[in-house]
Order: sequence, then C-alpha cells, then structure tokens
Amino acid sequence: MSSGRLLGPDVALVVCVLKMTSSVLQTTVRALRRHCCKVARDRADPLTVRRDSRRNMPMVDEPNLRACFLCRQIFTFGPKVYAGKHVHQWGEHVCNSRLATNWDGIVPEAWPHAMSTQEAKGVELKRNSQGWIEIPS
Repeated sequence: MSSGRLLGPDVALVVCVLKMTSSVLQTTVRALRRHCCKVARDRADPLTVRRDSRRNMPMVDEPNLRACFLCRQIFTFGPKVYAGKHVHQWGEHVCNSRLATNWDGIVPEAWPHAMSTQEAKGVELKRNSQGWIEIPS
C-alpha cells in the first residue's frame, strides 16, 4: 500500500476481514434474537416466572397502577412504591393526595359518589362529629 491505492492482495485481505466481521455480527444478532425470544417466552409462561421464595408468589418488576376511589387519579401501588392505600373495609384504593387532604374525614357533598357506592355495597359508613365520613385505617 505504498502508492495509496488498494492492490490485489490488499483487496482480498479487506474482503476477508469484512466477511469475518459480517459473520461475527450475524452470530451476535442471532444470539440476541434467541435471548430476546427467550425473555419474551419467559414473561408469557407463568411456569418460568421468577418467584419470591418467601411467599411462593411471582416477583413483579412492573408497577401496579390503581385508580383512586375518590378522585379517580391513577397512582402507583407497588412494588416498592405505594402512592396510596387500600382501604380493606371498603374494598377500594385511595391516593395519598386524598388521604392528606381528607385526613379528618370525607365531606359527603364534595364526594357524593363515595356514599352512594359504599351504600350500594352495603358497607356501613362511620361519621365523625361534623358529619363527615371517616376513612378506616
């Protein structure tokens, strides 16, 4: 390559290197495709899902989203992030914003669907001295 041009043997060498590089890249792409297919299969197959050994339950990496019973705002509820609470007596979720602003009770006039929904379920609502609905702990 003294003259700055590719000569016959140099061209053959470059072609050989390109073929090897292409072969390595193809092998890498195939391996990545196999891995991605395996990951997708594992996520879809409940028998191969990672399990929490303490509770024998599936481990979840994606957040669970819930709608607040009062304001219908969507919030994250686990794992590791709990932006609300589950009120067991009502069977509903309430976001931290509503819990903070209604710590002393829910004003029935502000959230009329709260009363009608719970009464339709047959849940007894406790009221405080101001007539507001207490949020069970």
